[in-house]
Amino acid sequence: AQEVVKGTLHAGLGYLPVVHPDLHVYQIAEEPIVVCMPKGHPLAVKPSIQPKDLEGQPIIAASRDTFPILHGQIDEFFEDFGIKLNLVADAYGPHEAITMVEQKVGLCLVAACNARSSIISKILLPQTLKRRCGLFVRDDNRHPALKVFIDLLLERTTPHPHEYSQRKK
Repeated sequence: AQEVVKGTLHAGLGYLPVVHPDLHVYQIAEEPIVVCMPKGHPLAVKPSIQPKDLEGQPIIAASRDTFPILHGQIDEFFEDFGIKLNLVADAYGPHEAITMVEQKVGLCLVAACNARSSIISKILLPQTLKRRCGLFVRDDNRHPALKVFIDLLLERTTPHPHEYSQRKK
């Protein structure tokens, strides 16, 4: 997003939220966050996981340094239920977090696409916690080729493309 703001890139794709007054941000995909746990974990028998189920559980944070805003959203989500997560480890990314789950370091919260068959993944309810991906472009970049690219990407990735709601005016 910083390179798009500086004008080095015409557009960027990445995880949301990206909030900057000079950017138009379009959400192009979203998927639920799931709770990953080792096979045999007591929560593995539940059909879904409620926030209160994670109270006191050892949690591995995935990509906290890379995506602090997303982790802020996760913290806020649990704080709304009166829960402070028990973070026991930081993983560079989802792959490392899942590996740590396999080694029984703790549980992790990742996008559903990151789950592997070697562990158990359960939906976190309510499903308001999601990983969102988007496209961002500068307000002042009106090049026709860029408009065609944006229109094509939005047409192929979302049934109802829309501007991301967190854009600051």
